[in-house]
Amino acid sequence: MVALDATVVLANLPAAWGAASHRVAQGRTVAEQAAQEQAALELAVAEQAALELAAAEQAAPELAAARQSGERAVRLFRRKGASSFFASPAAPLIPMRGSFSGLRRPGPYSLWVLAHPRICSRSHRGSRF
Repeated sequence: MVALDATVVLANLPAAWGAASHRVAQGRTVAEQAAQEQAALELAVAEQAALELAAAEQAAPELAAARQSGERAVRLFRRKGASSFFASPAAPLIPMRGSFSGLRRPGPYSLWVLAHPRICSRSHRGSRF
């Protein structure tokens, strides 16, 4: 009985070995495919990061100019006071409220007034209202 079992095992050994080696090869193929997918994903992430970095580098001068403009506006406001600041030709849009008489007292109208050239200039201050 034991000799028969050994004979059956030995007879089936090449088939079993072939099946086992086939499963190992399939496992390697699956592992290689997973590694390729992971590499492709990492490459896509790296490309996206490179695009975002390029966009940030292009926007950097604009952001720096806006920051400098804001700092210049704050210095002008602190140095000359509110009435001179808003009467200057380079008066920026600032989230403040003003009045109808030269933006000196708090008032109800909206921010678009500060951007209007006739309202911002000294010669037309308050003449539109």
